[in-house]
Amino acid sequence: MSKRKSSPPPWIVKPDYGQENVYRLWNKDGNYHDDTSPEAMDANAALFSAAPDLLKALKSTLSWLTSYPGGGALNQYEKVREAIANAEK
Repeated sequence: MSKRKSSPPPWIVKPDYGQENVYRLWNKDGNYHDDTSPEAMDANAALFSAAPDLLKALKSTLSWLTSYPGGGALNQYEKVREAIANAEK
């Protein structure tokens, strides 16, 4: 795996007040992610564009985990379920 080049998560996306159709990334502490380097912007765009496929894969994984015998998958099930819920807000 390569080293992360995107803005560090977790992200909160909020409108940029005063600018129409512009959104900004914020961290959970309310600070704006101001890394506008080409590498970070490209990495963020790649993550955004991959999001639909990632959500589809998580839903498939959730389906598989519900059929997994035994209780060993319960922890992963909850993580996947939470990720899907966050993506569908």
